[in-house]
Amino acid sequence: MGNIVIIAINDFIMDSRSFTSRLAGARWAQRFAVLGSACLGLLFVSCEDSHAINIAWGTGQFDSFVDSDGILLDGSYTAYLGRFSSIAPSAANLSSWVSDFLVFDSTPVNLSGLGSDSFSSSANLQLDQTSDSPTATPAATFPVDTQAYVWLRNQDTVDPNMEWALYTDSSWGFSLGTASHDPGNEVQWFLSGTPNTDVFGMTNHDGIDSNYDLPGAPEVRTDPKVSFDIQTGTIIPEPSSTLLALVGLMGMVLMRGRR
Repeated sequence: MGNIVIIAINDFIMDSRSFTSRLAGARWAQRFAVLGSACLGLLFVSCEDSHAINIAWGTGQFDSFVDSDGILLDGSYTAYLGRFSSIAPSAANLSSWVSDFLVFDSTPVNLSGLGSDSFSSSANLQLDQTSDSPTATPAATFPVDTQAYVWLRNQDTVDPNMEWALYTDSSWGFSLGTASHDPGNEVQWFLSGTPNTDVFGMTNHDGIDSNYDLPGAPEVRTDPKVSFDIQTGTIIPEPSSTLLALVGLMGMVLMRGRR
């Protein structure tokens, strides 16, 4: 009988140890599962970040910006990087630019007043083709290889007080791990000595040729024989009907006087 009791106690102890071992194993398995989920989450975030493209853009540190009269820029200017949603920008549709333009990123322009001007910024093109910039147009997307533009301006309205410059480059297409860009790379879109495509205003003038024509001419009032990196353009106000009437009246008076 004693032997039976001892055997039963031994069996109970072994069963208890087995149960404890299984319980501990379950706890470790649970811990491993939580740890594995965390690792997978970090891996997912890492993969997602690796597919974002950082776009750095702007100008050099010591560039020269002048207005349509050839005078160094002053006042408040902002530079924008973005795309047009439905129009091909030109001097003929200036009034539609602001409403059609989708901002990817923007930054204030640093104006020294001494010809040492600059602007630069950067933002990420996300996996869903949106921008992470706080100044981006809400919910705007930037589909693969759509053309990017840099737009420098002092105001939104189109009138003789505006000073705008819009330029681009054939290689500036929004891409996310496609075309010429690899996932995780930084893309740099900076104004350089190489020719850019000027839509309004002008870039990279050496000050030698005094007979240049700007896109959308005659938006520049004068032809400064100075070197600059960016020259903004404006519009020439058309003569008013009153002024035209006065000119006509003066012509009639002169003709009568000759008679």
